[in-house]
Amino acid sequence: MLTKKPGFKDSGALSRYANDVKRFPIKDLQECDCSDSSIRFIKSLMAPSPDERPSAREAKLHEWMNVQTELTTSPGGPETPKYVYPAT
Repeated sequence: MLTKKPGFKDSGALSRYANDVKRFPIKDLQECDCSDSSIRFIKSLMAPSPDERPSAREAKLHEWMNVQTELTTSPGGPETPKYVYPAT
């Protein structure tokens, strides 16, 4: 959803990842300027082993899920997102 591309090029690539032969493909995420926090979150959700994935409660508490976005406008420029992290 973030990259508008499939995470895996084909079922073979997904299988290699699921069998822990290949690392999670983050290149497309990086090219879309996804934050490090979002990449960590997605990688955690996509862990090959269910035991390594966060529970729904843990996922809900992840820092990336708690980022708020505000739109700011610079004089004469377009609105741009400004990420506001809650105080911890």
